[in-house]
Amino acid sequence: MKIDFSDYKSLTQKDIIKIDNAGIECTIGKILFAECQINFKECRNIDGNYVGEFDCSGSHFSIGLYTAPKTTHIFFMDDESLFNQVIETIKEYGYEFIDIEKIQ
Repeated sequence: MKIDFSDYKSLTQKDIIKIDNAGIECTIGKILFAECQINFKECRNIDGNYVGEFDCSGSHFSIGLYTAPKTTHIFFMDDESLFNQVIETIKEYGYEFIDIEKIQ
């Protein structure tokens, strides 16, 4: 599915309800890792189990998941340890993020 990068859905860590092997349950619904992986591959043409990108360059660390038609960004407001915990939990389920600076 085509992704429109001109806008995105914005969440914070408080919107995360649960993470399991299928995805992230949050206040706006379930973000499915398998769907994000397909969208990432179609958009970036990079092999692997990537579901999105992470950004540590801003004032708040964030992950951007390749949901469609808009990506979903989760901002970790002054909570670097939770950011790292979420990344590691998702890796345990076999999915990865790429550093946004490596694809710009």
